[in-house]
Amino acid sequence: MSDSILINNKPITNQYTLLQFKKDFPNSAKNGHHVLILTSSEVKQYLKKPSEFEIGYTAYVNFTFKNGKLNKLEINQAMAC
Repeated sequence: MSDSILINNKPITNQYTLLQFKKDFPNSAKNGHHVLILTSSEVKQYLKKPSEFEIGYTAYVNFTFKNGKLNKLEINQAMAC
């Protein structure tokens, strides 16, 4: 059995690159090697006070790239116990 990860109908594999990410998500990939996809309200909170921003119990997708390749993919589905 093989699991597939799709984000906005784009397949994410262990061969995923920063270049492909920039093509798939041009608004999210302005710069850097670490990309955190948030809701628009969370982005506004972050931009107001970046040093005080905490993710908390919210859904997010976190891409970390190293040497142009996907190094880590973290998916938080906003579930708490």
